[in-house]
Amino acid sequence: MKPFYSIQEIADILDEDVSAVCNCLIACGINSYFSGEKVNLRGRDSFFPRYSDRIYVHTGGPSRPNPSNTIVSTSELPELWIQSIESHEGEDGTDIEGHDVLADTQEKTALPTDSNATSGTSEKAAPPVPVVTDADGGEQVKPWLIADQRDPDPEQPWYTPARYFARTLCEETPSLLAKKAVLADKTALLLFTAGFKKRGGIKPFNGATVLKALVNIVLG
Repeated sequence: MKPFYSIQEIADILDEDVSAVCNCLIACGINSYFSGEKVNLRGRDSFFPRYSDRIYVHTGGPSRPNPSNTIVSTSELPELWIQSIESHEGEDGTDIEGHDVLADTQEKTALPTDSNATSGTSEKAAPPVPVVTDADGGEQVKPWLIADQRDPDPEQPWYTPARYFARTLCEETPSLLAKKAVLADKTALLLFTAGFKKRGGIKPFNGATVLKALVNIVLG
């Protein structure tokens, strides 16, 4: 995600009118900026057109605030908007050039032992991440990194462990087969516990993103 977005970008992502976005920004007390100064959105025709059949054309002269050049800090946006932006941009573990950053972060990050401490929720701790030992009692193997031959090719490196964890959860609790949203949330927690995180290596994936990995696969 970018550190800021223009009001027009936000409106396009949310598929809302600019005026609706501006109304929400005003109601939430969120500041917008143009040329380094706060912009009072109230009463500006560029943000709240008085006539729906009128077209506004900016020509020459000093630049004035409009939806395309007035920005809002991402850190101030409502959580639901942030989720929509993440979904729109495809928070799939790659940076804007498509480079895989998970490989650089998952092995360097210590695995948390308490899911409550990392998620900030009162949910029960996630089941322990399964590990097995080879026949000689040597190096531990991570079975979640082994792709199931029945699955389509993973579009992202974390798809394979997501599918493994989802199947494990369904084996333990078959009712999750009919509750895909809940299953995705629990799978996201296991991914985080195993060291798979969003771009930047800090936050866990959200359930809506994890669902992408569970399309067209057999879970149980």
